[in-house]
Amino acid sequence: GYALGRAASVTQALHVADAMDPDVVFVDAWLRDGSTGAPVARALREAGVVGPATPVVAFSATALARDERRAALAGGAW
Repeated sequence: GYALGRAASVTQALHVADAMDPDVVFVDAWLRDGSTGAPVARALREAGVVGPATPVVAFSATALARDERRAALAGGAW
């Protein structure tokens, strides 16, 4: 089966991912707290909550600008 964790901020994402040991992480490009997916991906990787082989997939309901896509990729998102 599958388990789903939800977070609305970078801090919550770190706690949820640490508790769940996810196989994949989906991150909206725009979180409710105003942060973007790039800091989430970076924080998850830097904290060691997810390893380099764990996909962190950034997505958005709207088109992202080139610099936003680059920031997400630089942060470790796929």
